[in-house]
Amino acid sequence: MKLIRAGRLARFIATIRRHNLGTIRAGATNIQVTRIAGGAALGLTDALRPAVLDLAEMHAEDPGSLASLLEEIWDLAGAAGGRDSHARHELDERVAVLLEAVGAHEVRVYDGQVERLASLLWECRGQQAPVSLPAQRREGGAAA
Repeated sequence: MKLIRAGRLARFIATIRRHNLGTIRAGATNIQVTRIAGGAALGLTDALRPAVLDLAEMHAEDPGSLASLLEEIWDLAGAAGGRDSHARHELDERVAVLLEAVGAHEVRVYDGQVERLASLLWECRGQQAPVSLPAQRREGGAAA
């Protein structure tokens, strides 16, 4: 009986555990694809690293301008939390300017890597195979 419970627990954990499916190379960037419960997580650390370095460079060159831009974004984020659509629009513009400045607005995927990414994402759809209960197996339900 304990062995059956352990098997069920192992199958359940396999359905909720993060499972690294693979990595694709998009230019100089690696995109990590991980299966999570109900979908996928894309690891974009390699894509964000240059953006962080660009932010550090912007700060080193002109700390005041970066600080003022970040303060504007912070203030607009507070105002955009309410119903002020103008503040939301301004926030989106300021964030877009910052992302454009550091080149963190897109990750480009080309040629065969598009297919590879699509196949890895396809593997992440929904949950894994359902775990059937012994009563369902007898009655022909679930994964019988």
